Amino acid sequence: MPPDPLLEQLERTLADSYKREIEAEENVWRSLPFFAATFALQFAGLAQARDWLLAMQGTTALVAIVLLVLAGGSTALGLLFLAQSIAPAEFRYLSRETELLRYAGALREQERAAGREAAEASAAALASFRATLVAQYAMAVDNNRAINRRRATRRTRAALAILCSVLLVTALVALTLGTNMSHATGAGPIHDSQKPAESTLATGSGATRPGPTGGDSATTRPGGNAGRAADGGGARGMVEPRSGGTAARGAAAGG
Repeated sequence: MPPDPLLEQLERTLADSYKREIEAEENVWRSLPFFAATFALQFAGLAQARDWLLAMQGTTALVAIVLLVLAGGSTALGLLFLAQSIAPAEFRYLSRETELLRYAGALREQERAAGREAAEASAAALASFRATLVAQYAMAVDNNRAINRRRATRRTRAALAILCSVLLVTALVALTLGTNMSHATGAGPIHDSQKPAESTLATGSGATRPGPTGGDSATTRPGGNAGRAADGGGARGMVEPRSGGTAARGAAAGG
């Protein structure tokens, strides 16, 4: 009994598809280190900006809270999709080797019991065995492909959610850096209206010099106009006690 070319082609095609679906199942677990590294990067950025976030006030603090809430929601959504993509699923595989061996022996004995020669019995058993393998391949490929597609869709959604979270955390860190730099460098140039008020005091030479606002130049500068006004002549800056002058004139008169 010659082998069936169609059956051989089906067996090769389905065997290749079966291997691809098994490899696709393993790709889900291979992507986990990428997600772990992404989460670690986000947490590191938030840890570095923690003190700046706590020091924010006003509108900037409100924007930071919104970004932080959105980033947390995106991360939680990504974790949910990731958990769904690695959730246990019932994959189908070929029968175990011991079962296949027993089945092949049973087919050969069945063909021999039907009165066929040894060569014909082996060829007929081989054809039946290949047909059984093709059927198992087909059922396993259909089942496993459906599971892998569902997992791939959820893994893609998880990646998009985590990417959105990374962008939000990046914007949050940039906001904190910008706010901290603006506080460190000042709000901008000081205008004339923000400068402290100054006044001028007259000096003996007619020049002006700055002094406190609202003060009287005659009373705020020692040895100036106040001393000259009290002395009457303006020659000395200190006021002589009247009692001393009277005593001196009395002594002169008595002499």
